[in-house]
Amino acid sequence: MQRHQLVAVDTNILLGIGGRDEDTVDSLRLILKKAAPVQLVLCPTVLQETAHLAANSDDPATRSLAVMSIGEIAAWGLHPNIFNAVQRAVADHAAALLLQRGLVPSAERNDARILAEAAVLGCVLLVSKDSHLIGLDALALSIIFRELDLTAPVVATPRDLLRKFYR
Repeated sequence: MQRHQLVAVDTNILLGIGGRDEDTVDSLRLILKKAAPVQLVLCPTVLQETAHLAANSDDPATRSLAVMSIGEIAAWGLHPNIFNAVQRAVADHAAALLLQRGLVPSAERNDARILAEAAVLGCVLLVSKDSHLIGLDALALSIIFRELDLTAPVVATPRDLLRKFYR
């Protein structure tokens, strides 16, 4: 039996699903169709960020979008992940290295955590619209993760994926 490739989705992608963003929805459908077998996963920080927005956002539209997004998790077959202590420790260390070495800006702590969590899960791809993740130096990222015996996922936007698959 062929093992599923894991594809992580960032918080902004989960919100894009809930908001029915065309590029987001189309790119994820394309991944599921063309790159099978694939399993879409949610990292712990994505779950925490979305739950926080649903419960605490000052903007009612953002709260509503987060609630709708949570409701789409099962419909899309997204697999939420909760880390054990070892996974959490490795992800925290990897995120700290990304921040310490300036690969991810210090103000973007959760972005570093999401990227590290995707690597700990063994994801081959992280779909994100976050500019702090999209433009990362792939070589520097792979060097940092190699120190921890992790493989860096490719980070791509929904539009990047649509362009690549529809050449």
